[in-house]
Formats: sequence, C-alpha cells, structure tokens
Amino acid sequence: MAISMDIRHTSGSSVVNFYIKKLKENINSGKTPDLYNCDELVPVAQIKAGSSKKNVKIIIGRDMYVSKNDMINSCGLEVNKSFYARDRGSNSFDLGQYAESDEVFAPCGSSLLINREMLDDTGVFEKSFFTYYEDVDLFWRARLRGWKVFYEPGSVARHLHCGTGVEWSYSFTYHVLRNRLLAIFKNGWFLLWVKNTAVFYISSLAHTALYLAALIKGKKQHRPDIKARLRISMQLPYLFAAHIASRFKIRLGKKITDTVIKKMLIDF
Repeated sequence: MAISMDIRHTSGSSVVNFYIKKLKENINSGKTPDLYNCDELVPVAQIKAGSSKKNVKIIIGRDMYVSKNDMINSCGLEVNKSFYARDRGSNSFDLGQYAESDEVFAPCGSSLLINREMLDDTGVFEKSFFTYYEDVDLFWRARLRGWKVFYEPGSVARHLHCGTGVEWSYSFTYHVLRNRLLAIFKNGWFLLWVKNTAVFYISSLAHTALYLAALIKGKKQHRPDIKARLRISMQLPYLFAAHIASRFKIRLGKKITDTVIKKMLIDF
C-alpha cells in the first residue's frame, strides 16, 4: 500500500515520520512501508527484492539525477572512520559497476524499503535533525540492534538532489556539521565522540582565526561555515544534554559490538 503526499518544498525527517505514521494507521501489522519522494518513480523490482530476501530488512535502490542522464546520485551511503558520510557512486556514470546487490552502511533517505518491525524496534527519524544525517542516525541505530541494509540495483529512482536546498549554503553547512556530531553522540562509542567533538572545536577556532586574519588584510571571503560553526559551538552542550537519555537507551540496548560497525567504515 502506498500513500501519496504532494509535499515538494518541505525538507526534513518530520515529513517522512508523518508518512510512516499514516502508513501505520492504514495498514495491518506486518506490512512493509515503501518510502520515496513524490518526484521519484520506483519499479516493482524493489518490492520483489524485499519479498524474496527474508533476512533483509531494509532495501534501497539506485537514485539517478533527474537532470543528468545515466548519472548516479546514490547507491547507498558510505561512512568513514570519522563518520563523514557520502553517497556511494555519486556523480559517476552508470556503467554497470553497481549491478550487484551489496550490503551498505545506510541507505540514502530519498528512496528505500523498510520492514515495519525495524521501525517498531528502533523508532523513526529523529525530528531534531530536521535534514541531513537523519538517515545515518536511524540506520546506525538499526545496525546496533542487529538489522542490515542492502542495496538493490533493480530499483531505480530519479532524484532531484538538493531540490529545496543549496550545497554548502549556510543551512546546508549548519545541519551537516551539527547533525554529524549529534549522530556520533547518540550512537557512537565514547572515544569516537570525544575525539570528534574536540576536533570540531579546535578546527572551528582555526578556521575563525584564519577568516579574521583575512578580513584584517582586506580579503573578503564567502564563508557561511564560520557563522555555522560559532552557532554549533554554543549549541553542542545543550544538544548533548538533551539527548543523553537517547544515548543511554541506544548504547545499552545494542545487540552487536562496535567492532562490527568499525569493519564497515572505509577511508575517504
């Protein structure tokens, strides 16, 4: 069963959570919600894959740029050791290099098939993220509970990337920097959180100092990240305090070790 919502100019996890809520109100227990944006077309291959692979709980497909023929937007998310995430295959031509079904760390939030039992187990998208890294957060939680994510090449969607935003604008930069640290705090091991928080504050001081030095020399720079970093620096103590209960719940409820998570991290 699918529910269509014509919400084209709103970004954020709250929209998807609303969609999930409506699905739960209209389907019997055990059905599987199919999540996709209204600018996408998802073929039945994704549904068949979800039905045939009984041990697979999250199915994702290829997201193709709407304005670029045969150019990949995402074949799932890759995450490095500092938990920076990127779209697998992004901006590469589709030459068959992603023709096999693979396990990935997390799906891109634009097109995916999720077992309802997973959502009952892990909860839905964290609304405080609003946008960016909400997918990493949800499926990091899911992985810690023992769920797996698979990429399915037979499912292809046309995706308008950053349709309501601009990459490296103030809003984009703010949410990416802030939400990565929040996801690490909620889901990550203690040293990972300490290291990345310290690196953020040190790098923010360095970037701000360089920016001010350039201004003194009369060099104007477009640096939306400076304002974003200052805002995040003041917010982090509050954010961490507000999510301490979530962290304890996630960390104490995990069914796998962090070693399993570490094995999925790559270098980039």
